[in-house]
Amino acid sequence: MDYDTFKSLWTTALSNAGLLSAIGQPDETIDFGSMDRSYTAFVRDPWGLSPEPFHVSCKLSWRWHALQSARTSTTEEDMLTQLHGRDEAAEMDTERPWLRVDIKLHASLQWGESQKMPGKATWKRFGAAVAKKVAPLFPVHEIEFKDGTAALGWCGQPEATVQCMDDGQVKLIGVELLAYQPILLPRKWDDPEREPDEDPEAELAAFAGRIRAAMEQWAEAVKVLRIVDVSVS
Repeated sequence: MDYDTFKSLWTTALSNAGLLSAIGQPDETIDFGSMDRSYTAFVRDPWGLSPEPFHVSCKLSWRWHALQSARTSTTEEDMLTQLHGRDEAAEMDTERPWLRVDIKLHASLQWGESQKMPGKATWKRFGAAVAKKVAPLFPVHEIEFKDGTAALGWCGQPEATVQCMDDGQVKLIGVELLAYQPILLPRKWDDPEREPDEDPEAELAAFAGRIRAAMEQWAEAVKVLRIVDVSVS
């Protein structure tokens, strides 16, 4: 599966989950050193999920490596032959490639605004809400490879962005949560009798649905941090 085909399936999955309307023009770049291609999209909040004074958003990004582009420009058999020679390639097999999708859930005050730091009990409730409702939406996936099972996927701990004021107070200006999820990609085989790899439509649909749910649960968790006393610097 090449870059354009994957991007088309990705866009369809986001659209079906109701996310595409919340995304502006994605940022697509090419690194002329490595020839890797990068994709970044920001999912805003057109549904009114954001608990004032916070504004909720989600950044989605992935990197399509040049090796994957080279691999999908031909078949797996031809790729192995070019790398190892025909005799050696005939006895070799490959693993399915996978794409890492990075996720950043974010909630911030408007530019120039800050609020009092919540107390320890409030942070504890916030962390518990994230652990119970948001983190499970970014599970670890056990993927079978020839050499064993790989556990792919990760969700970090919430992180706060703070600002040190002139009077010595430390105030909150935002929180974020980082995670990543793997998407398995199909290989392109020349052998018509070989069972083809599954396309990632269903996997992408499930992923997009979890992103929508994660934004909703993240907004609910952020409500815990709201303090009426918001100051403008």
